[in-house]
Amino acid sequence: MDSREIKDKAQDWQQAAEETAEDLQDKAQEWKRTAAEKMRNTGQAIDEYVHDNTWTTIATAAVLGCVIGFLIGRGRD
Repeated sequence: MDSREIKDKAQDWQQAAEETAEDLQDKAQEWKRTAAEKMRNTGQAIDEYVHDNTWTTIATAAVLGCVIGFLIGRGRD
């Protein structure tokens, strides 16, 4: 193998690595868009639920707060 063949091989590997990096970046962008859309939809669903079930949501939050407070307070004794 002479230096020219080594250089050509290295360039081939570099090109393959760059293509792989671009593919991974595209996939990461798609995952980011999908996650953002799911979070937006989840947020809208939660907002609608809270507006439709205000008192149920308040009662649930109060009960959870009491349970968490009880568990934290128990750990201090």
